[in-house]
Amino acid sequence: MRCIPIPLGAKFSGDQSDNLARLSFLLLMATAATKERRDYGFFIPFPYDRWRGKFGSGCDKVKKAARNHPDIFELNDRYSNRPGGYCQSIRLTDAFRTGACEMYELSRNYKPILSIDRARLDAPSKLLVSHFRQFWLPDETPMFTNPWQAFCWGRISAGDFYGSRCDFGRFHSNFTAFKHRHLLQGNSELVAIDIASCQMYILGAVVRNAYGMSPPLQKWFDLCKSGEIYDYLGSILGKSRLEAKNGLIRCVFERSGMMTAMPEYIALEREFGPLAAFLKNEKINGHQAVAHKCQRMESSILISTVIPKLAKIPIITVHDEFIVEERHAEEVKYTISAEFRCHGMKPTFKIKGLV
Repeated sequence: MRCIPIPLGAKFSGDQSDNLARLSFLLLMATAATKERRDYGFFIPFPYDRWRGKFGSGCDKVKKAARNHPDIFELNDRYSNRPGGYCQSIRLTDAFRTGACEMYELSRNYKPILSIDRARLDAPSKLLVSHFRQFWLPDETPMFTNPWQAFCWGRISAGDFYGSRCDFGRFHSNFTAFKHRHLLQGNSELVAIDIASCQMYILGAVVRNAYGMSPPLQKWFDLCKSGEIYDYLGSILGKSRLEAKNGLIRCVFERSGMMTAMPEYIALEREFGPLAAFLKNEKINGHQAVAHKCQRMESSILISTVIPKLAKIPIITVHDEFIVEERHAEEVKYTISAEFRCHGMKPTFKIKGLV
């Protein structure tokens, strides 16, 4: 019989016990993939076609059984089209959303329940998923202090892969959540290709597309291209590069009232007026609006456009980082550069071996 990981301490009863264990396994996989789900309890989309696809004609019974375990599962009906209709999203409760797991032995020989819904993936995502098995981890498992990292290690080692694109185009997988990617192995030496100051470069392009180019934006582009934007802001604020980087990223994600009081935002107003104005104006539509626009542009370039052009090269993406065999690094850099140039950007790259 096959064993699958379930949340530590979860107890299932009734004739749907195996299916509830399988459901909890799916939710663990989806939760592990994004910080929002792990740390903030974001609900996971689970419409009717997914219930049906995972549990067949008996999906109604599985859903009903999940409702009978409110200590483990939270089902969200807010977006249902009709009273009593199928829930549109689901999550594990706080107590079982820790990453700590135990193994559950299924009582029947179920077919493997795939956490990747290939029918729900677009073509670039399917390409990325198709390369997963060309990367692996050492046999010896390290000691982890973070249960989610231990979970990711176990799933990658077992070949239980997860892949999904969010509403804003970003591709999430076991690998994007895994912080120990330096341990990955392939058929030859691997390198990580990182685009210098990519998030800030993309932000500048979004602002330029909205307001047009200006001298302050040109200065921003030049600093992003050289990878010196965080050093520059740090020197103005008397902060380290890392502190300035974290502050700028917070400006993108923070609520408007908090953002405008931050020293990084005040520095943007003084040095890069169009960027500060864009951040403030766009957040009238919700504090997530800027981040979502940046994520859409980043993913349209790196996932929707670049990945299909590199279809024959095994790649792991971690948003703006590409992990590939060293022999493919130049082709990957060239392809990314060509697409960035189409958007008026000339990126520089940081390449490091996985050691």
